[in-house]
Amino acid sequence: MRVLETRRLRFREFRVDDFDAVHSYASDPLVTRLMSWGPNSEDETRAFLATTIAEATEDPRQNYTFALTLKDSGGVIGSGGVYGAARPGATLIFGYCLHRDYWGQGLGGEAAAALVDLGFSQLGARRVVAHVFAGNDASARLLQRLHFVETRFDELAICARDTWFNVSTFELDEHTWRQPLQ
Repeated sequence: MRVLETRRLRFREFRVDDFDAVHSYASDPLVTRLMSWGPNSEDETRAFLATTIAEATEDPRQNYTFALTLKDSGGVIGSGGVYGAARPGATLIFGYCLHRDYWGQGLGGEAAAALVDLGFSQLGARRVVAHVFAGNDASARLLQRLHFVETRFDELAICARDTWFNVSTFELDEHTWRQPLQ
């Protein structure tokens, strides 16, 4: 697999020594408020790192979870990945998370576009799906800019932190992805 990068981001495999950077965003209640996980305890962050490091060695690889780093500094500012990639033609799920210090700078859009491209161009997906908690309007708008279409809305679909959340499902098929963005 080629190195995955954008104009400002480089994607790499996670390492154990990423703990402090990952825990900084993964333990933040504001960052995780519209996620199905978190805020993480230190043990949960360690478990996340152990899982992603182990998954990177699987053959065939099912999940691709990357540390999102800034090209200029190499600092970890978030994570992103595609999931369910063991067979070509699959429908992949993708997601990303950024430290709140990097919100509103277009980095989420760069990360999302690169992950979608990975799913279609390198992993042979026929469809890429994202699940967005109700209230996460920025992510919904970002997906729509990438030509994702909201195909489903489920009330009280996911329970996280003892609260049930409404979730929208957004989908993008390979044919639409191959059309130029306008």
